Order: sequence, then structure tokens, then C-alpha cells
Amino acid sequence: MSLGRRPVVVLTAGVALTMPGVSDEGNAAMRRRWLELQGELAGLSTNSDLRIVEGAGLRSRGSAGRRGRGDPGRGEGGAGGGGGSGRGG
Repeated sequence: MSLGRRPVVVLTAGVALTMPGVSDEGNAAMRRRWLELQGELAGLSTNSDLRIVEGAGLRSRGSAGRRGRGDPGRGEGGAGGGGGSGRGG
């Protein structure tokens, strides 16, 4: 499957999710796999960007949703917001 040149931005939380009852090694392996899958998703388009949003985690969505689009200059969402790591490969 390919999205061609359709623009795609994949946002990934910089704060890793940890599962209770799973070893540190297990959580690290899940994080590595998650990042691989995010890269594959971004790779569906030749016009894509994979951004790691530092400080963002699973619980970030609820508070950001109440603020609206956020302040793009501070990396809180909106078009062009968030620093990120670039596509990374």
C-alpha cells in the first residue's frame, strides 16, 4: 500500500507508555516496536514526517483537547507545531 505524495504527519508521544506487570525489558521492547510501526506508517507516503513530541504521553490528549488547537509556537499542537525529530529514517 502506498499513499504516494499525499502529506502525512505521524505524531508519537515522547513519553513511553509502561505497562504494569511488564518488565523494563518488555516495556523497552514494546516501545521499540511501536516506534518501528510509526516509522512504517510514515513510510506509506513519500511526503511524510514522523515527529516525536517530547513531553507528550497518553494523558496529554485530554488536556490539549480542552485547550483547543494549542499554541503552535510552543509545540502544543496546531499546524506546524511541535518540535519533533523529523522522519528519522
